Formats: sequence, structure tokens, C-alpha cells
Amino acid sequence: MDWAAAHRSSDSLVAATFDNETFVVLPMARAAGVNSALQPDPARAPFTFLGSIDQFPRDLPVSFAQPPTLMLSAGRGSDAAVSHEWVITADAVSWPFWPGCDDFIEHAGGRYAIGARPRNDSGRAVIFANRVRKP
Repeated sequence: MDWAAAHRSSDSLVAATFDNETFVVLPMARAAGVNSALQPDPARAPFTFLGSIDQFPRDLPVSFAQPPTLMLSAGRGSDAAVSHEWVITADAVSWPFWPGCDDFIEHAGGRYAIGARPRNDSGRAVIFANRVRKP
């Protein structure tokens, strides 16, 4: 077994063990430009997936090597840690598309905005999300 096969095998084992929450990705798009309102994206269909949730995770220490998408830069310096209400992880190998930061995720009657979605070398997605207060 090579490294890629072993990595995929471990991703599958993690998914089978921990991914027991159901989520729906709601693809959204802006009609006319960056300042227009979000609306459902007719080019991408919603899809359901199983994943795991870490609710209200602790802030990562500033010294932790975080990707730029997880750092604040406006007015607070580029080394301020960002806090998210949820971290969702899931096996994303069979997803029809990779959700973007304009897309929403629904779970148990709540709607969540994707705050960041750093890519890694595994088949597991990591999504940092916050509840949408006004749907």
C-alpha cells in the first residue's frame, strides 16, 4: 500500500466512525456583482453530506501557523486569531463541488455561513462556519 492509499483508507475510517451528522450545502451566487444580494445559484444543485461538528471550538493560539483565510487583518493586525461557532469536517471525495464562502450550510434547522475552508492534502473537508442570524 502506498502513502496515498493509506491516507485515503484512514480518511474513510474517520468518516465511518465520526461523520454522523447530516448537512446540506446550499449553493448561493450574486446576480450582478460583489455588492448584489446572495440568491440560490441555479448552476449548482444543493447536496447532502455526513460530517462531524466541533461546536464553539477554542480559539487557536496566535503562534499557531494558520492559513491567511483564518486571520483577521482589518484594523486588528494580521496575527489576530479568528473564532468560529463551528468547525465541520467531512469526507469530501464524492462532493459534486467544493462549497465557497458565499454558500450556506444547513443543519438541524439552522443556517450557517462558511467563514473559511482551508484546503489540505486529505479527502476531508474542514469548514469554519457561523450561524446566519437573519435568514
